[in-house]
Amino acid sequence: LIGLIIIPTLAHLVFSIRFDKNKYKKFWNALLVVAGISLSILTGNYIALVLVAYGTNSLIGEKWPEIISKSRSNIINIGITTIVVVFFLTKAWMPLGAQNNLFVNFLFVVTIIGIVLGVLSLVVLFYPKILRWCLENKWKFLSIPIFIVLFGITSWQGFDKIFRFMPRFVKNTRVYESLSSSLPGIGKEFMPSLDEGSFLLMPTTMPHSGIEENLEVIRILDKKINAIPEVENVVGKWGRVNSALDPAPTSMFENVINYKSEYILNEDGHRVRYKVDKDGTFILKDGKTFNPTKDEFRVIDKENLIEYKNGKYFRQWRDEIKSPNDIWDEILKQSTIPGLTSAPKLQPIQTRLVMLQTGMRA
Repeated sequence: LIGLIIIPTLAHLVFSIRFDKNKYKKFWNALLVVAGISLSILTGNYIALVLVAYGTNSLIGEKWPEIISKSRSNIINIGITTIVVVFFLTKAWMPLGAQNNLFVNFLFVVTIIGIVLGVLSLVVLFYPKILRWCLENKWKFLSIPIFIVLFGITSWQGFDKIFRFMPRFVKNTRVYESLSSSLPGIGKEFMPSLDEGSFLLMPTTMPHSGIEENLEVIRILDKKINAIPEVENVVGKWGRVNSALDPAPTSMFENVINYKSEYILNEDGHRVRYKVDKDGTFILKDGKTFNPTKDEFRVIDKENLIEYKNGKYFRQWRDEIKSPNDIWDEILKQSTIPGLTSAPKLQPIQTRLVMLQTGMRA
């Protein structure tokens, strides 16, 4: 009986409370501004000022005419959110490379997104006309998806396999041979090679070379490859272990070469920024400086650099080295030793997988 009396009384008391929505919104928006300023000062991250922008926009929006205040405020909030998202996308992507500053990459990403959104907006704008033309010209429109599907199947299976029913005089033409070589098909398994951050150099010496000769050759090979600035370390091995499962002769070498990343990375694999002056010169802990554009290239340990969140990324490769393929070319140049054969471009994990699959040297 008491519960039947208390519950309705409390319910009436709670639901009779009235809040002034305008004062409530002003309070939270003001709190949002204060929180943004406080977080920006305490953490040092200026991205917290986005909260200030949200709160300020809502406070100003209340002074606009009621008809346009809500829509205009929402549009501005969407714009603020878009700028923040594009900024973080640029910082993680850096499509023009880390050698270009963040602002240039930001403009590039904005341009790309603007083009994509512009094309989609044009499709929405002219959709009735496009749909009307497609309905009036059904076969002309359907020829486009049919061509795309046929091209995909041909790329998958191979041009020669799809059109093998053609007569011999057609197959002997230059056009057919060119298409057959350009579209050979991807086979049953398609796996592009990954960047493992290392190479496996597998040259061989003469079969009649002795153990002392092989030891000297692999010692010289390791020293020459290790002298390449982009190489972090190299470990050479010749012959085989005491096992019948690895029938490698004493003349076969396996050199695992780990090369440096293009930019210094932290433990999470993200590029690290280091302190520079106004001219873009890196300031080192030993009191010296290094300017990549003016000074001659030299190897600098990351322990000698000063981390600074508003600094620049430090590139560990020379200017002429643009990709891991250029590092491999340098390795081949340094591995030209009399009596030592050359070797194809291999990676440790990739090579072992192929060996396990085929049972032979890759």
